[in-house]
Amino acid sequence: MGTKNTIINRPIGRRTVLAGTAAGVLAMPFISRHSLAAGKPFRISTPGTPEEWQSKALEEFKKQIDASNPGMLDVQIHYNGTLFAQGTEIEAMQRGNLEVGMVSPQDIATLIKEYSVFTTGYLMRDPAHLDAVYDGDIGTEYKTKVESDVKIHLVRSQYLGTRHVILRKEKDIKTRPTWRA
Repeated sequence: MGTKNTIINRPIGRRTVLAGTAAGVLAMPFISRHSLAAGKPFRISTPGTPEEWQSKALEEFKKQIDASNPGMLDVQIHYNGTLFAQGTEIEAMQRGNLEVGMVSPQDIATLIKEYSVFTTGYLMRDPAHLDAVYDGDIGTEYKTKVESDVKIHLVRSQYLGTRHVILRKEKDIKTRPTWRA
């Protein structure tokens, strides 16, 4: 019959216990570091302030990611252009220093001139019109060209709100646009 206190039929002595304990103590920092490690950094840069509605949407995105995949990503939102100044996000994404940037059409138009049309004021009348254009054939062509030439992936268009006409002199405006998309 085997003896008590054995591992693979070898007696467990004081040295075996001390060696096992020492190995466990030495390995603990590596085990705990792995279990407490933060998720992969997922940096978002925006020129906006935390109070803007787009920034609030980014906060909701972070909350949803944290809830659905705890610890997988470390979503870091950098406001007011503090991580990368507006206009430098594209280069940062191309270099791999930034995962998400709130890129404006003006920044893309400096790289692909024919898309400066998307910087035209009053081109889109509302969010539904903007989505219809970007989700249609024109938007598909635009996204494909940006991905191939600029090497970034556009996720969605962004509607930055209504625009207002400021007149030099007060006068009544009695017509409304007759154009339709």
